Amino acid sequence: SATVGGESSSSSSSSFPTSSTTASPSSSLTIPLLRRLVKDGKSQETQLGRIQYWHGLYQHALMKALDDALGATRALPGYAPAYERAGSILSDL
Repeated sequence: SATVGGESSSSSSSSFPTSSTTASPSSSLTIPLLRRLVKDGKSQETQLGRIQYWHGLYQHALMKALDDALGATRALPGYAPAYERAGSILSDL
């Protein structure tokens, strides 16, 4: 913004907030909003832990099923569904 005759010539229709239009840090919404963000962050962290736990159990179960399916291919080498099941489990991992 240029100054002409000691006065600023910046337009008042600017879409950028000025220091007089921004909210102060002590705004009535700031503290509750920050508390909500912290609460949501902790909730999401807890949910992520649960998802990781259940995913770990799922992977463990798949590995056990794969071990059983591979055992079936050794016990019954001519039984095609055993190979199909082992391949299906491997694709799920």
